[in-house]
Amino acid sequence: MHVIVVTGTGTNVGKTVLTTLFVRHLKARGMTVAAFKPLCSGERSDALNLAKALGSVPVDIINPWYFRHPLAPAIAARLAGCSLCIHEIATHVRIHTGTAAVTLVEAAGGLLSPLASDGDAPELIKALKAYPVLVSVNRLGVIHDVRSALANAALKRKGGAPVLLMAPLQRDSSYQHNLNFLQDELGEDRLFHFPRVSSSTLSGRIPVRFEKELDRLLTSLKVKLAQ
Repeated sequence: MHVIVVTGTGTNVGKTVLTTLFVRHLKARGMTVAAFKPLCSGERSDALNLAKALGSVPVDIINPWYFRHPLAPAIAARLAGCSLCIHEIATHVRIHTGTAAVTLVEAAGGLLSPLASDGDAPELIKALKAYPVLVSVNRLGVIHDVRSALANAALKRKGGAPVLLMAPLQRDSSYQHNLNFLQDELGEDRLFHFPRVSSSTLSGRIPVRFEKELDRLLTSLKVKLAQ
């Protein structure tokens, strides 16, 4: 089992977009894939997107913990009178992965957003012995956000986490400079970027330019692609 945890420098940076595209791309390659958004708070659209991409998996398997308050999961769980630990999350993923060649786990919020009473995304990465991917939006400040996140020990495992930059709705003057700087610092094998992803891209045929970048990213994560 190859486990990938998709985390980010914050909320609404494109984690679900990447995870959904991963699912559809791997399935198109004939590979078996499991995907989870174990924790949702406020609303459940991320898990519903993954359910649509997977096709036949109940949303309650993809997202076993849903909390009404739009807060960090550990806080929302406490308000709901629920006690949750990282071990429970990891156990659910392992039980429901089955024989999937690749398992994708989308964390909630940013890297250090509290997921459970005893940990955040780095603890989940360790518990699942997973390969991490860091997602951010290419806008002013992204260099600081990415460098700060990559300083975490969990993202230094297995050769260092690859970084995916999502294009913003509107590019600012820092866009190309950010790409150039981070590419020089991380190298081409660890920095990836997507143009703006439309809703049709998430539900229709994945454009070739996205397929090529997904293949590069999966190779970086040491996923052996089906021929």
